[in-house]
Amino acid sequence: NQPGFVIQMYCLKLKNFWWFRKGAGNEQNETIQKLTPVYEAFYFLMLVLVILSFYFVGKKAIVLLSVPIAISLLQSAFYVETRHRIIIEPQLMFIAILTFILIINKQSAQRAIKSAQRATIG
Repeated sequence: NQPGFVIQMYCLKLKNFWWFRKGAGNEQNETIQKLTPVYEAFYFLMLVLVILSFYFVGKKAIVLLSVPIAISLLQSAFYVETRHRIIIEPQLMFIAILTFILIINKQSAQRAIKSAQRATIG
């Protein structure tokens, strides 16, 4: 009866899959509640690195992300909570670590070029 509402709820489920729903962790004990912001910060950093993978790897990053995206699209059609994302987090971590290594390698290469230029000039 309300196709707009169905689409709105699907988008909310996708958001909750990739990020955190309001009040996530409130039902947990105090220790876990205190650690939740730490987990959110690390997850945010991981997502930033995953997004940066498009800069370093280009369109090939779509191949790496196709499985997590497909799982999120299918999972969100039925039900979703943050815990359902656990199945893709190892792959996201792999992509984030790969991107981090590429950033370090690029910086090292730039430093080596600058050192070589200084040695040539000097």
